[in-house]
Amino acid sequence: MKWRILSVILTLSLCFGTSTALADMDNHRYYRGGNLSDLLSVENTLFHQRMLEKIADRNNGHRASGTSGYEDSLRYVSTLLYISDYKVSYQEFPFPFFEELSLPEFEQILPNAESYPPNDDAGFRTMTYSGSGDVTGVLQAPNDVILPPGPEANTSNCGCEPEDFTEFVAGRVALIQRGSCTYRQKVENAFNAGATAVIIFNEGQTGRTAAMQGTLLGTGIEIPVVGANHDLGATLYGMSLAGEVTVRVMVDGVSEERPTRNIIAETRSGDPDKVVMLGAHLDSVLAGPGINDNGSGTAALLETAMKLAWFGGKPKNKVRFAFWGAEEWGLFGAEHYVAGLTPEELAKIQLYLNFDMIGSSNYARLVYDGDQAVNAEGSRAIEQLFIDYFTRLGLPTDPTDLDGRSDYDPFDAAGIAVGGLFSGADGLKTPELAAKYGGIVGQIFDPYYHTPDDTLANINSTIQEQMLKALGYALEMYATGKATV
Repeated sequence: MKWRILSVILTLSLCFGTSTALADMDNHRYYRGGNLSDLLSVENTLFHQRMLEKIADRNNGHRASGTSGYEDSLRYVSTLLYISDYKVSYQEFPFPFFEELSLPEFEQILPNAESYPPNDDAGFRTMTYSGSGDVTGVLQAPNDVILPPGPEANTSNCGCEPEDFTEFVAGRVALIQRGSCTYRQKVENAFNAGATAVIIFNEGQTGRTAAMQGTLLGTGIEIPVVGANHDLGATLYGMSLAGEVTVRVMVDGVSEERPTRNIIAETRSGDPDKVVMLGAHLDSVLAGPGINDNGSGTAALLETAMKLAWFGGKPKNKVRFAFWGAEEWGLFGAEHYVAGLTPEELAKIQLYLNFDMIGSSNYARLVYDGDQAVNAEGSRAIEQLFIDYFTRLGLPTDPTDLDGRSDYDPFDAAGIAVGGLFSGADGLKTPELAAKYGGIVGQIFDPYYHTPDDTLANINSTIQEQMLKALGYALEMYATGKATV
């Protein structure tokens, strides 16, 4: 044990200074005995989050996959896992990376000189994986623009078929209405017809009016593509029917495949045919340091892994921790991992627990809804275990959808029982939820979600501690075989 503690001090000293490392180790003076949940310390999770924030501060304010900030985060986490005597491995995989290097521009040149606001609901946003370029050209819409739109989404089929561009003049800028098919399909059809840039304006129904920052689903797009507000697009469309409209579109970015890595750490003991797996994504978005999203899940998993290794004894079942890369780009890390497993390896994973954002400032205490899972029976058992734990503490919970937005999704699709905890992201807090949990009605659960202000200062340590303790309880129950799915 002494060599591990000395190794931690040395590692942290090299990364962050001796005084910081020694202060942290003071928090690691724990006593043996008690259950795993009792051993877990929210102060330690906050320390790990502070270290991740320092890493972001040194790396352009973020820890996104494919960048030095992510690699520094990976080294920090993997070093602590390694010296905690886990079997640590890495999975490298490619993913499509996109970053804007400067603000995009979109303006009308003729018949009126008018600039539109970038990154604004009333203006336009760059589509993720847009090509770069500075293009001036005459605006032209393909067939099937429907104004006003029908009452339901996807009334418009504009740009979804090559035939929509039979009258399109090569060299022009395509103005396409959202609806019915992917943005990429519309853009590829426009490019094949000779478009030099593409503007996709929102369809127009309730909830589909603001400028969109949609995704083109990967690299390979060669022309600038932006998403515009519905009213802006409809106005330009009407003008283009009356006469020529000349616009300028400029996108300056990087769209390319880059490598990144997952960290997989598993106990050296435990039944290898019965694997209890837990995961959290390690990467942040480019827009901020990601200390709740997902420094909170990362720190909770790291604290739990270290306590299990140092004080938890030998689990009956093998425990495997995963720290995923490129989640923010589309669950690429978890998908790569699951896709690489054989049927025999998949069958050994008894369950997967996911922890993505557990320190939201305007939180709700959310448990993944097992009824929505492919393996509903096993997933309901996980959900009930968490509900029962919180109920014994007099703490209410609410279900949250398994909507495919985090790393549980590929495990669920493979039929593995899934569950986990979530304190909320961009959903709005209702009066009913505010009555249970407090907070601000009408504000999203994490007002700092995907912003530069997703920092340690905006973590709610109370909910983070509750979620951490529940994580430890669930792991102990499943690792010892006291609970099964």
